[in-house]
Amino acid sequence: MQFMVASGQYMQFLDMDNRVAVPVDANELEPNHRYAVLLFLQNNEPVGYENVNVTVWHDTFEVGVRGLASLILQPAPVEIPPRVKDAQGVVMIRFVFMAPSAGRGRLAAKILPSGPTIVQPVSIRTNAASQYAADSSQARA
Repeated sequence: MQFMVASGQYMQFLDMDNRVAVPVDANELEPNHRYAVLLFLQNNEPVGYENVNVTVWHDTFEVGVRGLASLILQPAPVEIPPRVKDAQGVVMIRFVFMAPSAGRGRLAAKILPSGPTIVQPVSIRTNAASQYAADSSQARA
């Protein structure tokens, strides 16, 4: 079993706060937005697996946000299909991530108990308009 890379990222982010879920680069996440995060796992073995648990966690994002999983709704257990002839078994894993107000950090996922682990670096964008307003108010002080 292994995680698949799509579009140069292990995790695909869909902005759930838009009317239409829009794919977003891991380095362009908006502050305080909810994201559906998709992972893809492929199985090259001729046997499938049922009720597989995936755990997901994050680090502190440089802003003192408590690490572990305080910003994540964990994914439900998945069923991983077997390889059939030359076609690998593929399953999508989905979880929800609430982006913090700022920072850079990492999201990680692991197949329990001893499966593969992946790490995805992410960055939260700063709001240019807010930053400009803060800079101009400092200039007047």
